[in-house]
Amino acid sequence: MRTEGTFKPGHGRVGGRRKGSPTKRTKLALEICEELDFHPAAFLATIALTGLMPNPDGTTTPVSTDDRLRAATALAPFVMPRLQATQVTGKDNGPVQVERILDVSAILANPALAAAAQELALMVVEAEGNAERLPGDRPLTLGPYQG
Repeated sequence: MRTEGTFKPGHGRVGGRRKGSPTKRTKLALEICEELDFHPAAFLATIALTGLMPNPDGTTTPVSTDDRLRAATALAPFVMPRLQATQVTGKDNGPVQVERILDVSAILANPALAAAAQELALMVVEAEGNAERLPGDRPLTLGPYQG
């Protein structure tokens, strides 16, 4: 049985490529893209946004809506984080406990208190409407995004 030159269980990593460093194949691909002044993400973004595929001779070729969607889908993982599902639980992985903070039934049962609460709510809404807006603040809209 040969014992020289063999690793023992639990030995440290020796040799090889460092984790996170590019492989030879990746380095070569990056060099080729650099030489051709080509950026794959910019290419995909151009297709997705304009519906035109840039050609090497400087012209463009129209692409279908399906091709635009495929280009955007291929680009998305590089510019958007992948969302993870998160389970929300209470103490010791039990159900979430919700405590009542304000019991309005007593207020609503008394007509005078209900009228005072309504008047207070209207004053708050009016005060918020008259408050100075900060630059960039915009009202919540449910329609398409308007930038």
